[in-house]
Amino acid sequence: MSFQVTLQPSGIGFSADAEETLLEAALAAGLLLVTLPLAAQEELLKNPSFETISPKGVPADWGQYAGGTPESQLKIETSGRTGKNAIRLIDTGPNLRDNRYAIGVQQDVPVKPGQYYLASVWAKCLASNNANAVLLQLTFPDAGKSFSRQIIAPVGSDWQRFK
Repeated sequence: MSFQVTLQPSGIGFSADAEETLLEAALAAGLLLVTLPLAAQEELLKNPSFETISPKGVPADWGQYAGGTPESQLKIETSGRTGKNAIRLIDTGPNLRDNRYAIGVQQDVPVKPGQYYLASVWAKCLASNNANAVLLQLTFPDAGKSFSRQIIAPVGSDWQRFK
C-alpha cells in the first residue's frame, strides 16, 4: 500500500510506501530538505505562558479579544502547563456562533515576508458546549489575510499541542 503526500503550502507531492518513513520517501523523490533559520525558531511572543498578569486581570502583553458578557469570561488559573498560570476561556453562550459570545486573547507579533514561522498553542478542555468554539487564528492586516486552525481537545484530556 502506498500513500500520496502533499506538502503545504507548496503543494509539492510524492508517494510514500507504508513500510518507509516520510523522510525516506521525500528523499527518494528527490526533495531537498532544509532546516529553518535560527531566527524562525526563536519565541516571538511576549509572556507566552501567561506568567505575568496585568492590573486589568489579563496576561501582560496580551489584549483581551471580545468578552464582556456574563456568558464570555477570561479567568486566570493557577494550574499552568509549564509555569504557575494558564488562562481559562469560558463561553456558555448558545450554539449560535455569531461572535456575540466570543472570548480570547490576542497579541501583535512583527513578522517578515518570506520567512517561516510556527504557530502553536497548548490547550486542554474541561467542558464544551460547541466543538467549533476554539480557534488559533493568525491575521496579517497588511496582506489582508487571515488563517484559522480549529482546536478540538477532547473533554477531560490533558494538555495537547496544536499547530
